[in-house]
Amino acid sequence: MDKLYRRITRPRWQMNTSSKELPDSYLKVRAEAFVNCMQPEKDSLSFWQSTNLEEEFGCLIALFCTMDSPSRIDIVTIDKNLVLDKIHHVTNPGESKAKSFNSLHIDLIDLNYENIGLLVDKILTSLSLPKTSDIGYKRYSEAEVKSMVASQIIKKKISLDELSDRWAEKLMSEFSGAIKNGDICLNDLTSKWHEQVAKGISKEIRKDTLTFADISVEWQERVNRV
Repeated sequence: MDKLYRRITRPRWQMNTSSKELPDSYLKVRAEAFVNCMQPEKDSLSFWQSTNLEEEFGCLIALFCTMDSPSRIDIVTIDKNLVLDKIHHVTNPGESKAKSFNSLHIDLIDLNYENIGLLVDKILTSLSLPKTSDIGYKRYSEAEVKSMVASQIIKKKISLDELSDRWAEKLMSEFSGAIKNGDICLNDLTSKWHEQVAKGISKEIRKDTLTFADISVEWQERVNRV
């Protein structure tokens, strides 16, 4: 199924702050959801689009990397064909720090009272679907976000240099296995990260989750200098 993805905050779509119950009509969606989760700019809204499993993963990574640092995130997916048939759209490059996935970005444009109501209705439907559905809603924990982004750095789909220092600091613990397996060599990273990663390795060695013998000679030499 072709899908659209957007970051939301699910509690804002609930009937009230003390209940997880969703409204039975988009006409009853709280103003907070419109103001804080939709935020149209020049009558347009930013989404990410996929047509296959690889692009689905790319959309998630792109959304994760719009954050200043890894954190918990709520993402809703809707059926792309049910929306794009009725709302004008243009494919503009996204502004995610995961630059290799920015081509998956799309803007829904010329929004008005009628078609934004359609969009809110589709989001509300997705929020109410069971977890087994092809579309719906999922909350990703900080640990899931870090693991998924780190996997793309290890596969060299994302450069650590594209991310902020806060991202890098929180990802250090994710790299020990890749360094042990030889998937991240010293030369894979620019020099600005060598000390940071070496400190992370040293911490894992102290925790007995990694041994000095597990890492390459080049990493051993770098760890000895921290």
